[in-house]
Amino acid sequence: TRFARLIVAFRQDFKDSKLPFYYVQIGRHVRAEANLAWKQVQEAQRLAVNDIPHTAVVSSIDMRLDDAIHASTEGVKRLGRRLAKRVRRDLFGHSSLETGPRLADARLVSPYTIAVRFTGVNSELVPADRILGFSLASREGRASETLVFRAERDAEDPQTVILRRTKELADGDFLWYGAGLNPTCNLVDTEDLAALAFGPIQIER
Repeated sequence: TRFARLIVAFRQDFKDSKLPFYYVQIGRHVRAEANLAWKQVQEAQRLAVNDIPHTAVVSSIDMRLDDAIHASTEGVKRLGRRLAKRVRRDLFGHSSLETGPRLADARLVSPYTIAVRFTGVNSELVPADRILGFSLASREGRASETLVFRAERDAEDPQTVILRRTKELADGDFLWYGAGLNPTCNLVDTEDLAALAFGPIQIER
């Protein structure tokens, strides 16, 4: 709610009710203790574009850090390119560019397999194998006994990730990407637009 009010205030100051507002989802924070509030902010940032018109968000969850919280110089340059691509698409008519990977749904396709489908992907998801960052945990972020041992791009659908698990899904298991404060994530598309951190997400059965 505060974020939405901030954008309204900017637009009032500039006397433009449709002023485009682009922002970066907060990334990693290297700390010893867990902090669910950090993940709640990430999720709110991911979903805000659905409710606030003329906005767009890019991910920083895969950036290198120069200290415990700030993206490196190289990372900031990558983020600048990501934002520029979104601006080119949205404001300058480069309709061949997609938004970048956005979670569409996650569904159970077999007792030990979850399919995670994305929209807005430029060509295909990268890498094809050893995708990092997906996990199962409770709604409060407590790790599940069910572990993801392999995540790979679907051979038939390059916009879907297949997660293979060690056990059947438990009732309290939710899907997360970039769980915790200091996750290792590497899912992008061919334009280097990265998947946003998300969770907790209900898995369709």
